[in-house]
Amino acid sequence: REKDGLDTSSTEDASGISEARRAPRRGHEADGLDTSSAKDARGISHEARRRRQMLRDALRIGSVLLVIALLAVCVFFLFRATIVDKITVTGSSVYGEAQILSQSGVRTGKSILFYSEQEIRDDINSIPDLRVVSVSKQYPNSISVVVADITAYAAILSPNGVYTLISDEGYVLSMGESTDHGLIRIEGMTGVGFALNTYIDKQNNTIRTVGTVRLLQAIEASPIEPHVRSIDLASSQYVTLSLDNDYTIVLGAISTAPECIETACEAYERFLPVYPAGGTIQVFRGSTGVDFTPNK
Repeated sequence: REKDGLDTSSTEDASGISEARRAPRRGHEADGLDTSSAKDARGISHEARRRRQMLRDALRIGSVLLVIALLAVCVFFLFRATIVDKITVTGSSVYGEAQILSQSGVRTGKSILFYSEQEIRDDINSIPDLRVVSVSKQYPNSISVVVADITAYAAILSPNGVYTLISDEGYVLSMGESTDHGLIRIEGMTGVGFALNTYIDKQNNTIRTVGTVRLLQAIEASPIEPHVRSIDLASSQYVTLSLDNDYTIVLGAISTAPECIETACEAYERFLPVYPAGGTIQVFRGSTGVDFTPNK
């Protein structure tokens, strides 16, 4: 009621909407929907969601970077652990370890992963009188090399009266020697040039040089080896071996001579007790039969 006594409780306001219509009951929207059971909104703003996402992304990136950094540190220390700090060389009675490493150029200071066994072999084999027997990497940071001294096995007589000393593999160890040093003397190899620290059969790949190396190796592996004093290659048809006890063995051509060594050994061992004064044994290729002529 107004002061003037008029009842205005049911009148509309200036906009034409009654108070009851302008303020509907809780749970009833103006469009008639019943929302009385709906909860108050508890969501977060778009800006808050964006900040949370940025934080999650930053943590994810940070985690990845941390893992990468840890892996890099691990790789670095593992690589450092493979740096070779020790190379041992054994087996030579002529050269010391320091000499071999110094002359070959093999050095420490690289990762063991970067050392090539073949390169180590080649470097050390470049030293005269040495041959690499084995190379082994001992992880994580050391290398072991076993070598063998190359010793002179035979002496090639040159036309001028000096000797070239070679190993059983035909490796030229020395040239211009005045004596054969008690080695197996090879005669009749004329017209063939040699070079120091090379193989005679590789430098001059001929039937004579290849056959000579094969013959030396066959003799070395046989029981007759301690008795051989000289090899005569003057004839292209016959290779003649001079042995102690005044024995001579004729093997045939140089290309087939190595194949006759086994038969020659058997014949020598059979005839020596019966003919101690010596004689000549002729061996035929592809046959176990021999001719024997005793010395008178």
